[in-house]
Amino acid sequence: QDGGAVQVGRGDVVSEDATDDLDDRVDLRLRPRVQGFSRLLDHALLPAGVVVDGVVQDTGMTLERAATEPYEIVALDADAYVAAIPDLASLLLDAVAGGASVNFLAGVTATDAAAWWTARVPAIAAGTTTAFVARSVDSGHRADGGIIVGSTLLIRSVNQNSPHRAEIAKVLVHRSARRRGLGRALMVAAEARAMADGRWLLILDTEAGTAADAFYRSLGWQELGTMPNHAYRADGVLAPTTWFWKDLRS
Repeated sequence: QDGGAVQVGRGDVVSEDATDDLDDRVDLRLRPRVQGFSRLLDHALLPAGVVVDGVVQDTGMTLERAATEPYEIVALDADAYVAAIPDLASLLLDAVAGGASVNFLAGVTATDAAAWWTARVPAIAAGTTTAFVARSVDSGHRADGGIIVGSTLLIRSVNQNSPHRAEIAKVLVHRSARRRGLGRALMVAAEARAMADGRWLLILDTEAGTAADAFYRSLGWQELGTMPNHAYRADGVLAPTTWFWKDLRS
């Protein structure tokens, strides 16, 4: 699980409230390099106002709130990923501070968090893992385009008998940037890249009965099963984990 928002794979979070991404307006600028994104637009529930390839996508959802700051969803290359590790570490610390079960317990240090992301550098460089981030646009003081407030990992299977499969992990949204549709946008971007790469079967897991659990169900993920006492939450209490799967062909 990953906490702070909603969890994926016991170490992957999305959003504190499962309804955060269902009815909120966001102003996202999703770059064309997120391959296959437009292909899945017709099959995904995106928040109204999302910008894809320069075109506003109107999904007809009720606009109850407007985000005060625009964000973009970006797939990081190896160099950009390394540069982003300090922000990603802060994102992970925020998730744990918010009580999420994301591989770590309360009291995790910035060094520990940075080490977790650093250990994924070889996989990012090899292309077996792709990191998507949500970051602020036009922040002015940063050359990289803005502060990272959300993340998702697409982890492709490297086994010969599963070239069609991948895992979704570390779906995190900073507590200061929730209720803007970022969790949903990150998931749609990751699913689109997976489909474009022929990875049509996806898996993930999260703490059972949580907002993350409901969030994934709302995105069409199917429950596979639940294991009791699978992992400790940030507060040190054992909790059950539910595994989900999704066939992107349907």
